[in-house]
Order: sequence, then C-alpha cells, then structure tokens
Amino acid sequence: MTAPALECRSCHGPLGDPVLDLGLQPVLDEPVPADRALAVPQAPVLVRLCRSCSLVQIDPPSAADGAGGDDAAIASALANAKHGHARRRPGGMTDHLAAWASSVLAETSMPKGSLVIDVASGDGVLLEQFMAAGMSVLGHASTPSLAAAANVAGIRTISTAFGAPDSVALIEARGGAELILVNHALAHVDDLDAMVSLLETSLAPVGRIAIEFHDLTALLAGIQFDIVGHAHRSYLSLTALERLLVRHGLSVIAARRSAVHGGTIQALVERTTSGVGRRAKIDRLLARDASAGVEDPATFVRLGVRAHLAAARFRQHLESAAQAGTVVVGYGAPGRSVALLAMAGVGSALLPFTVDRDPEKQGLSLPGAAIEIRDVNAIDEQRPDEVMILAWSWAAEIASQLAHVATWGGRLVVPLPRLRAVSAGRPTRT
Repeated sequence: MTAPALECRSCHGPLGDPVLDLGLQPVLDEPVPADRALAVPQAPVLVRLCRSCSLVQIDPPSAADGAGGDDAAIASALANAKHGHARRRPGGMTDHLAAWASSVLAETSMPKGSLVIDVASGDGVLLEQFMAAGMSVLGHASTPSLAAAANVAGIRTISTAFGAPDSVALIEARGGAELILVNHALAHVDDLDAMVSLLETSLAPVGRIAIEFHDLTALLAGIQFDIVGHAHRSYLSLTALERLLVRHGLSVIAARRSAVHGGTIQALVERTTSGVGRRAKIDRLLARDASAGVEDPATFVRLGVRAHLAAARFRQHLESAAQAGTVVVGYGAPGRSVALLAMAGVGSALLPFTVDRDPEKQGLSLPGAAIEIRDVNAIDEQRPDEVMILAWSWAAEIASQLAHVATWGGRLVVPLPRLRAVSAGRPTRT
C-alpha cells in the first residue's frame, strides 16, 4: 500500500523525497527518569525541502522496524513533551532574553499598558521584562507547573494553548495585542500556515510580532545536525519565513542575527501597508540565505555526509579515550545532545555521566543514551582527564566556568562544529 503524500507545513503543497536522513533518534530530547531512558520510542529523522516555499521540515515520527515502541507510544511521548525556550536557567540565556526584550521595546515604542502576549511563555522569563516596562502581559504555558510559577511571580499566565477559546476571548476583549512574542515556538508547530493566520488575527490594528528562530543558514554553516530532531517540526530561513508571512498580509520590517543556540534570527513583523520599504539589512540576510543554498536539495545531502562523518569522529574519539584509560565526562544536557549521541551510538559505556547547572535536570538521564545527569560538582569530585562540552554552543561561557579543570591536567573539548579542545584562549584542534 502506497503511503500518503506528505504536505508542506507552510504552503500545503506536496513534498518530494527526503533530502536528509539522520537515522533513528529518540522522539524526546528532554531528560527522563533513568528507568525510562532506554524505553523512549525512536523514529527515523527524515528531512524534506519544500520546493515551492523553501521550508525545511521533518517527517512526522512513526515507528520503524527495530526502533522500539509503536505509533501510539510515539504520540503519547510527543504529547507530553516540554520545550524550555522560555524558562529561567543558569547562565547567559536569561541575559539574552532580557537584551531581546530591550531591543523590541526600543523598536516598537509601545505606550505603557499595551498588551504583550507570549504564545509559549513557560515561567514568564521573557514577559517579565515587558511587565517591568509597564506593559500588560498575557502568557500561555501548557505545563501547569510553569504557568503556576509565572502567576506566583505576578506574570498573568494561562495554562492553555495560544488560540484556545479562553485565550481568544481574553485577546478579543482587549481588541488584539500590540505585541506578540514567538520565542522559538514556530519550530514546534505542525501547521505553520494556520499558526501565522492566528497570529495575524490576534494583532491590534497597529500591532507587531517579534519572532526568534534557529537560523537555517547558521545551521548549515556550522554542521549543526545535532539540533535536527523530533522535538522540532521545521527549520526556518528568513526566506521561508517571508514567503509564509506574505500570504497573511505580514512583512518583516527588521531582522538581526544572534549567536545564541549556535545562531538565530530575531525578526520584527507587522501588517504590510503600501509604501513600506524593506531595510537593506533584511536584503543582506536574504542574500546570505541564497548563498548558503537553503533552496537547493544538494545542500542538505552535503550536510548529511558531513553530519555522519562528525558523529563517527565523535564516537572514535571516545573509543580511543576509553582504550587509553582516559576518563571523559560530559558537561551540559541540552536537547541537541540527544541527536548527537544517537547518531554516534554513544551511551554510558563511553560517557559515564554528564553534568548540568539546571537542578530540574539533575538526577535524570538523557533519552536513548541513558547517560546520567549530575550536579556540576561531580566534575571536581571525579577530576576527569577530559570534559566533553555537549552544550557546545555555550562553550565560551562554560570554558570560563571550568578553567580550573586545567589545574589537575584536564582539558575541555567540544564535539562540534569540529572536534577540538577549547580554553579561555584560542581553540585548538585535537
């Protein structure tokens, strides 16, 4: 029986064959209790490129022979997944969100009392900045505990999805929002076209949308295959975003790059009106997309080759260390580490544990790899020969925190974009 043709999540046109196959991966990228780590269902990660609108997207996960679990288990796991882009966490992320909020406030010049909505607000860390500036805020957190934490902090948050009846009623009562925040939420949406339609209808007559998303061009340049996994549905370029927005009468009026997460784009969007010109910076970013080949299937074939080579080198490095008696432990338990470990076939035999500063992750394990997550003090207790920084997109910050590892002869290593040693100074190849 022929499988039904897949439809683009943006323009709803038919999709062609996959342009990238990253193998079986756990359908969750978040830590789980140790007794569940090997039971998380897995599914193939198949990536397709829409030739009409250039959206890069992942096939809906389905069970495969030998993958473990079935479609019902996969659906259940995904339904209960949590995404942590809007949570207070130790390190530089809170500073990044504060800087983004400050920039948006300066660009929009909203009067005090304007309604600011976050479509996936978590514990309210981003909305907090706007509330402090005198704005009226409304968050949406599907996880009740996060919604409760935000409300305790005085950040009005409902435990429901953006677009649900109670959400719509609150927004309509205010005549729409002057600003809607979309902090990496588009990547998790099954129907991007419907989501953007909802964003447009939720705007006040003069309203804007602030969107941050993983930059596909940076992903390609940095061989960031480790961010490609089932936690996401699609990967945007500014090119694909513009084509999506224009169908709903919206335009990007400002855009800039950020280094966070290995490279993101922050875009400011408003309704299209006659006479609105495009800023030169937006044109430069679109030209950058074109140079990177975001609309060329061959680009993603090359990414696949480089990804498999990088994963193999990562495993070979850990195998060589084990054979030499070199003790290697991890630092960080980011979602992106799950894809890297799965592709490399690395588990606790080669990486006995990793550490993380987030207390909510400590005591849990990485899905698929079953690698235990400990408190950061475990590094000082173990005094390993090498610390593998799995959260490599924050390597500079982490290296400064771990400078003392050198006092016992240890070194710091990152697995990507290429395997190399890092320090407070200049990185060196391994």
